[in-house]
Amino acid sequence: MRSYLLLICLSIFVWACKKKETPPPEPINSSAYTISNAKSFSGFFSSDSYTISQLNATGITGGHSGVIFSSEPVSNMEPSKALAVSSVSHNDLALTFDNAGYAQYRSSMSYDLGKERWQIEGANGIPSFLYSVEGNDPHWSGFSTLPDTIRLSGSFSFTLSGLSNITSATLFLSDGTNGGHGGQISKELKAGDNVVVFNATDLSELMPSPFAGFLSIYAENTYGLNFFGKDFQFKKYRAYSKYLILLP
Repeated sequence: MRSYLLLICLSIFVWACKKKETPPPEPINSSAYTISNAKSFSGFFSSDSYTISQLNATGITGGHSGVIFSSEPVSNMEPSKALAVSSVSHNDLALTFDNAGYAQYRSSMSYDLGKERWQIEGANGIPSFLYSVEGNDPHWSGFSTLPDTIRLSGSFSFTLSGLSNITSATLFLSDGTNGGHGGQISKELKAGDNVVVFNATDLSELMPSPFAGFLSIYAENTYGLNFFGKDFQFKKYRAYSKYLILLP
């Protein structure tokens, strides 16, 4: 149940992250494109990979991909403007169209986030194009050294290293109360901020938790591309969460 609630938190955060554009690496065997600095888009592509480390249990890994197309350029998707195209595939896997909500093509299958191939067969004003790219997925290291227990009466710090391909990142510490929406602290990670500190004032927002506390990092790489006169936003996310014991 705790893992299910955490997955919900991950999904909500993934679609709510801030948008910051950065030039992508040179794609391989893609349709002609130009880098876009647009603020409104005709489609929003998203792919993510997540790992959840549980106390005394096997970890959970997975990912999903999706794209939402719009009948006109928008800065954020509006349900009334969502539309379908002829077909969408991601890494040669056909994605299923969902008529509900934002009309998102989606897949629950895990894949290599570092290698992507989007194939779009257009319709309703969306052009057909191919986009293949390697090596622009968010990276960091250091989470494996996190302890299993944190004392709320003091301060807590840890070091992340090897950050790359990240336009924004957020750390999230929760005591797990109220389905993960109770006591919680978030910190935005900026370039060069490799050491993360939660001081006593920060930790005073949390309640002791024997099993349900967790620490997560959400990192994204976001950029825009223009294919055949249409602007599209691409986002890659990598998330890692670890359950913790929070002591007084």
